[in-house]
Amino acid sequence: MLEYDDSAFFYFSLTLLTFYLVPVTFTTALQLLRAVIPRNESWASARTDDEKKKVESLKKEVHSAKTLLTSWLFLGKVASLVIGWAIVYVLLSSMTGESVGLAQFDPYAILGVDVGADTKAIKRSYRNLSLKYHPDKNPGNKVAEDMFMKIAKAYEALTDPVARENYIKYGNPDGKQPMAVSIALPTFLLDKDYHNSILILYLIAMVIVIPSLVAMWYASSKKYGENNVMYDTYTWYNHMLGEGARVPQIAEVLAGSAEYRKLNKPRKGEEKDMWALYHKLVAGPREDAVVPKLKYEHPIIVKGTVLLLAHLTRQDLSPPLRRDLRAMLLRSPELIEAMVELTVSRRWLAATAAVLDFSQYVVQGLWTRDSDLMQLPHVTEGMVKAITTGKDAPKSLKNFIQMEGAAAQAAAAKATAGGDESTEALVEHKSFLGELQEQQRSEVWAAMRAIPDVAMEVAAFVEDEEEIAEGDLVTIKVTITRNNLPDGDKCPPVYAPRYPGVREEGWWVLLASTRSNQVLSYGHVQATGRVCEKELKLMAPNRPSTVQLEVIVKSDSYLGLDQKLDVKFDVVSASVLPAYEPHPDDLELDNEPTLFEQVMQGYDESDSDEEEPAKDGAAVLSNGAAAAGDDGDDDDEESEED
Repeated sequence: MLEYDDSAFFYFSLTLLTFYLVPVTFTTALQLLRAVIPRNESWASARTDDEKKKVESLKKEVHSAKTLLTSWLFLGKVASLVIGWAIVYVLLSSMTGESVGLAQFDPYAILGVDVGADTKAIKRSYRNLSLKYHPDKNPGNKVAEDMFMKIAKAYEALTDPVARENYIKYGNPDGKQPMAVSIALPTFLLDKDYHNSILILYLIAMVIVIPSLVAMWYASSKKYGENNVMYDTYTWYNHMLGEGARVPQIAEVLAGSAEYRKLNKPRKGEEKDMWALYHKLVAGPREDAVVPKLKYEHPIIVKGTVLLLAHLTRQDLSPPLRRDLRAMLLRSPELIEAMVELTVSRRWLAATAAVLDFSQYVVQGLWTRDSDLMQLPHVTEGMVKAITTGKDAPKSLKNFIQMEGAAAQAAAAKATAGGDESTEALVEHKSFLGELQEQQRSEVWAAMRAIPDVAMEVAAFVEDEEEIAEGDLVTIKVTITRNNLPDGDKCPPVYAPRYPGVREEGWWVLLASTRSNQVLSYGHVQATGRVCEKELKLMAPNRPSTVQLEVIVKSDSYLGLDQKLDVKFDVVSASVLPAYEPHPDDLELDNEPTLFEQVMQGYDESDSDEEEPAKDGAAVLSNGAAAAGDDGDDDDEESEED
């Protein structure tokens, strides 16, 4: 019968605690070290002064030691480490004391005498301990009974010559023993005094704690659908979004997401700042208000909407409100994708475009009344009018990118002719960059290198076919080429100094019918290199016709880079397709029995083999009976003749 072993329990508990304490202690210490001594890697990757300010803000408000030490999650982790290491200390202290020895028989330790003690000292210790742990003096005490047996074995091992020889050879007075296995649980669990307490704790753990944890997990998990978006959020979007949704309405829709309800509960002390922003951005005069009147003026929705509008209009916020806004923005990509899924499922082209435009505004921290040139550093609202005034002045960010491309070609031509004028010099001479300082100009060029200049190609075809026939599955292949990125290079992170995180460049591809104003198919592609491709599928009409569709490519991060391209293809009748004549060998394959038919045929043959001997036996019997009948007839004839 397996026995409980205190020393084994100590080792087992220490092992389990080590699995948790060692890695968590390392990560916690590293987290604290990074907060106290910030790394400068982010500074090296910052391309402009605005990005450096973003990194500095994140260091102060997110990764600082003060923020870390006021986080309940971090403090809870530290408390668990303190308790865990305290338990380790207690276990180590117990293991180094008298109870050490993992399933090890030591007669000297059991009797409490020194190694090599004489027989007199051994007998004296045995007499005292046997009186103390005798079963008659400890009725029902399992621990005392086990100890009494150990004392007897220890005494025998040290006094009996045969037992002593066995102990020296095998470490046990009974001789060589098979491997002993014990249960790594403390022996006090066998004490009757603790039985009721142990039973109560067991019932609490099995009946209350574990079912409660499972119920909490299930209640939390069933709230979420695909992409970790809550079902309540989908219900809210379904209620708020319509076919005619426009960009100014999306802020309230996003603010009402179920994921933000706990985050945006109003706190004491922020009412003054919130209402000031509300009256400025929402409830102010029509010419100053950023969005029309909100549909729902619930405090949580109002706070979330105001925070988003403050970000989109670049308003200053207090540190607590900035933390709330940062959490909203970091959660927004999944929620915006959920909106896109809903609008595309309804085939709403205008609503889908509005949601994607809102995503661009969120990433860049701009609003509908702002010029897309303000995505560049050091370009303010007051500078836009001066920048766009003039015959050769850029009217948009795309124009400025095209100007840079033309200047690059001119610079290459001059270099070929022996000139030394650079691309930057040509563009600066013809644009507002000449009015900026040298450091500011270099930052503008750094941002320009991050913003993509793309060309788009579209092709419609059917796999392995030369023509598109009625009812075919048509593939629309969209190829996006980044002109300002060399082959083999990786796309840089999105230049978004007002977005609180690193964002990779991506594109939304919509296949739309302008005649019905509907989205037919869509997809998202992550730009990792110079060329990226996306294939969309749709069914060709069931009649011969000419199909004209529109492919819309929209950046998920930048304003003013959207492109549209028409795609046109003819659908021919299936009757004009060449007749397909299968090869004779292929026709023979149709006559080949399938595996199932072969198996069934095998069963039929085995059954027929068993039936044939029976038929042969029946034939023999029938022939024998016929022969017997003939003999009988002959006998009858002979008797008649007689």
